Amino acid sequence: MLTLTFLSVKQLDKEYIKWARNCFRKLRRRKVMASCWGGIYSFEVTHSVEYGWHLHIHSLIGSGYIDQGDLSREWQKITGACVVDIRAVSGPDKWAAVKEVVKYPAKAASFLGEPALVNEFLLATEGVNLAYGFGALYR
Repeated sequence: MLTLTFLSVKQLDKEYIKWARNCFRKLRRRKVMASCWGGIYSFEVTHSVEYGWHLHIHSLIGSGYIDQGDLSREWQKITGACVVDIRAVSGPDKWAAVKEVVKYPAKAASFLGEPALVNEFLLATEGVNLAYGFGALYR
């Protein structure tokens, strides 16, 4: 299970989401991810008054060992953010991990009580997939 964090931004739009998706694509092409043969991922979008919009990628990947420190350094080179979490899942936990990844595009957002934020989110995500497969799990 892999979680990648982005720096917060004041405005959410399609270009930012596209940029975020491309950041993950760049990471998957780096040496640190060489043992990764595929996976699924989704975006989680949160908002706070203090920091603005905050994106995370939650991913379930198939791979050999990936060093968290190396992963964090590569992620920081790509995005400026260094917070990553990676952990192995197996047995019954693997189904909980799948559920964790796929719930985010449909998760009730923390900003539902703010019509302007809901509108900004809907405009930014209209026609945009928030969940993807890659590698061996692309289709």
